[in-house]
Amino acid sequence: AGGGPFGPPSEKLLEALGPRLTRDELLDRWSQHTSKCASCQKGLSQVRTAITAAAILQGVALALSVLTMASAVAMASLGGTLAAASAASSPVASGLAAGSSLLGTVSSSALAMASWIVGAGGSSADQAMRALIFAAVAGLANYFKAQLSKFESKFMKGDPVPLRNSAKDP
Repeated sequence: AGGGPFGPPSEKLLEALGPRLTRDELLDRWSQHTSKCASCQKGLSQVRTAITAAAILQGVALALSVLTMASAVAMASLGGTLAAASAASSPVASGLAAGSSLLGTVSSSALAMASWIVGAGGSSADQAMRALIFAAVAGLANYFKAQLSKFESKFMKGDPVPLRNSAKDP
């Protein structure tokens, strides 16, 4: 009874093995392997970089979605176009640039980019569609971030081992 094909383990062997590890200690992949393995450290670093990139993409896409939807709502309620609002703001950019041509170039470029992103000159329906596309990109980035986080956890803790002979009757 007990001990396998070679009989019960000797006291000397049990003493050499040390105390029995808990299930969590057995599945602790971080201290057992990942913390010491250069390949796993590199892979973990890449996964963490991808998680950060996905989080940044999610934030930018969400901000663009809100900006574009706000522009669509403003355009629909004012009955004008964003191009007219952008043209009206160019004197502001010119005033800011009075002391510095670099600042003028940067501010006019930023306004032009913002107008292009939100779809200046397009209909409010077109802008709403752009906002939905940006929201979908933010959702996809969130999904990928969640999947990458699950993958990251595999570097820390192993999967539980299924019970042996669980399908057999005793």
